[in-house]
Amino acid sequence: MGCRRHKALEEYKKKIMMLPQDVIEVIGTEIFEINSIDELKKYF
Repeated sequence: MGCRRHKALEEYKKKIMMLPQDVIEVIGTEIFEINSIDELKKYF
């Protein structure tokens, strides 16, 4: 894994950890339908 990609993944991990539990549950339900980071951004 490239350093830039690893850094980006760590940033999103931190952002996800700060989300309310109900939003995390929605992401967990829709995770297999998310095709890109841009689609994940709608939760922030």
